[in-house]
Amino acid sequence: MSTWYKTGTVAYANGQTIVTGSGAGLNWIEAGIQPGDALRLPSREFVEITAILSANQLEIAEPYLAATSAGHAYTIKPTTARDVELLTSIQAFRGSFESVRDNIGSGRFPVGTLTTPAGRFIGDEDTGFDRIYANAFGIVAGGALRVLWDGGNNTIFGGGTAPVYNAPNRTTMQINGVEGALLAFLTGDTKRGYIFATNEEVAMEIEPSCTLRLNTFGNKSITISTTNTPRWVFEGGGTYRPASDNTLPIGAAGNRVSGIFLGTSPTVTSDERDKAWRGELSEEELAVAREIADEFGIFQYHDAIAAKGTEGARLHYGPRAQRVFELFDKHGLDWRRYAWCCHDEWSRLVEDETAPVETIQTQPVYRPTGEIDPETGEPLHRVVFEPVPVTQQQKTGRTITIREQGDRYGIRYEQMTLWVIAALRADSKADRAQIETMKGEIAELKDRLATLSAIEDRIAALELRG
Repeated sequence: MSTWYKTGTVAYANGQTIVTGSGAGLNWIEAGIQPGDALRLPSREFVEITAILSANQLEIAEPYLAATSAGHAYTIKPTTARDVELLTSIQAFRGSFESVRDNIGSGRFPVGTLTTPAGRFIGDEDTGFDRIYANAFGIVAGGALRVLWDGGNNTIFGGGTAPVYNAPNRTTMQINGVEGALLAFLTGDTKRGYIFATNEEVAMEIEPSCTLRLNTFGNKSITISTTNTPRWVFEGGGTYRPASDNTLPIGAAGNRVSGIFLGTSPTVTSDERDKAWRGELSEEELAVAREIADEFGIFQYHDAIAAKGTEGARLHYGPRAQRVFELFDKHGLDWRRYAWCCHDEWSRLVEDETAPVETIQTQPVYRPTGEIDPETGEPLHRVVFEPVPVTQQQKTGRTITIREQGDRYGIRYEQMTLWVIAALRADSKADRAQIETMKGEIAELKDRLATLSAIEDRIAALELRG
């Protein structure tokens, strides 16, 4: 505003700093009224304007002291400081714009390097965009090429200098060597994430609650791999299986599964073609089996007692592994040779310690401009970059132990049970054989008794004759 503004009238409220204007054509925003301009009061004194609140409301530096009234003529006077500041700004802009006009301002950027790309940020000059080679545009972060597009419609994610996948229609890409299509970025109150489809058949979706959904189309499978080696497979029909046969466990000695709920008993293969057969238990092995049953007893787990108390912890029945293994030593056998006798060890596991650290980051913030959108009638805002405190987890340089080194003894119950059954069977066979022997002896005694009885009868008859 270069002239004094007088359109309409104004109203004052006693003790208030808000001044309200009215009248046809009055619009202080369109007129360019700015904080620092001066408003002449009915007393003909000038007071500083501190803020433009809307098209017909402004704020002054001092409360109005006269009686509340309306319909006053007024004058808003621009300050000379505005003209001086504007002139200074124009001169500075003129001095700096010549290089911009002839280079970047005309759309021509110099060719940079990965550590100083042509388009970079203040305070982070190894991050931005650059011309990587002829007809190739790249995004650089941390001094390394992260994304590359070239004239052959090739797209690279993760850096490199050679295209990994040709996508002429810009709908497909390659992530970690997997060809697929980026279907959408999801925004809104319930979903923020992305969907990536492998040949439009497998999709992955991530939501704010950290829910991960893997979906298949056309009865296709999903494979989970590590170090480029397939590990586990979700088949299209719903089966979850390891990618290879008889190589992967579920859980580990130091990271056990708390429970498995099954609808039927597990199937354990027992094909004779997979076995080198040895046969029956030896006498020493049978001796161990006979004594195992004496080790069985009722027990409770320590962690269950800690969680539920002695009365609440459930009762279990079985042996103590170390006591069972002592029986092998007693009979001169090495328990480590038998697969149902288990002893597993694990190493100490550590990870980097982190702690919350408050840092200052420059982030976009919306601030009101004091202008009104003519189409919506809503206040307009502009984006300004301001320092904002942000709390982040950062490494402390120390490590913390999340699992101590340890070991654990265990027993495969189904095989141990078969050992005990084998001993019972052997003893049963011996008992049956002894019973059969005793039956023969009893029959022989009966025959002898019958002979003795006949002799006694003859002796009695002879005595009668005599």
